[in-house]
Amino acid sequence: MGGCWGRVGVPIPRYFPQDFGISYSLCLHLVDKYSIMILMKDTISIVLSTLVGYALWLLLAMVVLGGAVFADTPTQAIHAKDGKACAAMFDDAIKVNIRPECVRELAPIVAAIRYAENGKTYQYGIIHKRCPKGYRPQAGWCAATVQKNWDRWHKAGAKGEFITYLGGIYCPVGAKNDPTGLNKHWIKNVNKFQKRFAYPTK
Repeated sequence: MGGCWGRVGVPIPRYFPQDFGISYSLCLHLVDKYSIMILMKDTISIVLSTLVGYALWLLLAMVVLGGAVFADTPTQAIHAKDGKACAAMFDDAIKVNIRPECVRELAPIVAAIRYAENGKTYQYGIIHKRCPKGYRPQAGWCAATVQKNWDRWHKAGAKGEFITYLGGIYCPVGAKNDPTGLNKHWIKNVNKFQKRFAYPTK
C-alpha cells in the first residue's frame, strides 16, 4: 500500500483522504497537532522533574548548611550544632549566668554568638587568660558577659539596639586580634541568628 509522508515523518495512507473526503492539508494539520501535544507533554514532564530536583537539593542544602534552620529554641539550635552534651552545658550556663526574667531575651543571643563565632577551641569567642578552655567555660563566660552588658545597657538608658551595643564590647571592629577585619560582620550575624533562635511566642 502506497502512502504519503507528513512533515513529522508519519505516513499518511493514500486512501485516507480519498475514502473519507479529508484533504491532504487537513491530514497534515491533524498529524502536526498530535505531535505538538506529545511534545508539550514531554516538555511539561521535564520541567516538573527539574523543579522537583531543585526543591530536593534546596532542602538538603538547608539541612546540611543551616544546621539550625528548623530550630525553635536556643537549646535546639545548640543541639543541632554541637550535640546533646554541649546543649546540656549550654542550658547550665544559661541557668547559672542569666537571670530567670532575662532568659527569653538573652538565651537566643548567647546561642547566636555561638553560631557567629563558630570556633573550635574558643567556641563562643572568649579569649581570656582567666577563662579555662572547654565548652562549658566558654558558654558560661559568654552568658555572663551578655547578662552584665544587658544590665549596663539598661542602666545607660537602653539607647539603640542591644546587640549593636554588645558588639562594640564583645567583638569590637579594629581589635588587635582581628587582623583580617572579620569583626565587622559580628553584629549582623548575631542579629540574624538571634531572630532564628528566639523562643516561640506564647
